[in-house]
Amino acid sequence: MGPYRVFRAVGEANPGYTNVLVEGPWFHGGWAAPGGGDHLGPVNFAAKNSDYFNEGVLLPFFREYLKDSGDAKLSKITIFETGTNVWRALRFVAAEKCWKRRSCI
Repeated sequence: MGPYRVFRAVGEANPGYTNVLVEGPWFHGGWAAPGGGDHLGPVNFAAKNSDYFNEGVLLPFFREYLKDSGDAKLSKITIFETGTNVWRALRFVAAEKCWKRRSCI
């Protein structure tokens, strides 16, 4: 629950500032590990999730906030849903409902 509490606390303490949460199917730093994020131990996710994260989330973020070029258009929450093996993007309204229900999935 630590990352969720930090995400919520940062958002509440800094309204108006960009605050996003991204969770992929890997250990910390696993998006750069060999294999492309397609598995975690014996669990196969059937997709190159590192490519999705690096090209669709990380690179746009760096372009906007480090290079001042472009709008990253990031969702408030981007999370990989294991089982269905699908990335879910939740905008602000959906994210707020998650906090009230205490669950996003």
